[in-house]
Amino acid sequence: MIQKTLFFDIGNVQLFFDHKKMCRAVAQLFGLNSQRVEELFFKEKLLDDWEVGKIHYRSLYHIFSSQSNTQASLSSFFHALSDIFTPNTSLFPLLKTLKKENAHLILISNIGDAHFDFICSRFPIFSLFDDKLLSFEIKMRKPNPLIYKIALKKARGPSLYIDDILEFVQAAQKCGLDSVQFQNNQLLKKQLIAKGFINEIQKTP
Repeated sequence: MIQKTLFFDIGNVQLFFDHKKMCRAVAQLFGLNSQRVEELFFKEKLLDDWEVGKIHYRSLYHIFSSQSNTQASLSSFFHALSDIFTPNTSLFPLLKTLKKENAHLILISNIGDAHFDFICSRFPIFSLFDDKLLSFEIKMRKPNPLIYKIALKKARGPSLYIDDILEFVQAAQKCGLDSVQFQNNQLLKKQLIAKGFINEIQKTP
């Protein structure tokens, strides 16, 4: 049997997330204005630097601590930073079906170290994955073409990349990696059937 490779994004595909919740929780923890926290993460690019591995979440902790007169533990910061995910549980049976059919499953995600540690401890579904291309580990974020070129080298047989952001899908396609935009679970299943990654009569558990 020819092995097939599926590359899956994490955010807004397998897990929904809320950066606003993260900013509110961090602000509350340190007694800061949530708008200031948002400015640090987004306007001053702390989120980008963190997700590309330039800084560790411990560095984020010290940055926010320096803005505050309130004492907070590193563990409480880890939780405030990371408890922002809601699982797309109705997708998980499809992932299990792909794994049962011997698909090679690989994560491709823009994500920081604490977030990845948190989701792996909270959501067992990630144990199904065989490999990963994570921005904080490879020091670059999607849609850098190098990510998709590395992915192609990891592919075993026919491959497909699934991401919710159209720009990232199009960037992968330009590099020769077949890709689809994730919109909902039902459409993804139809796309996998149409592309021959699962059988039309096959029922997911």
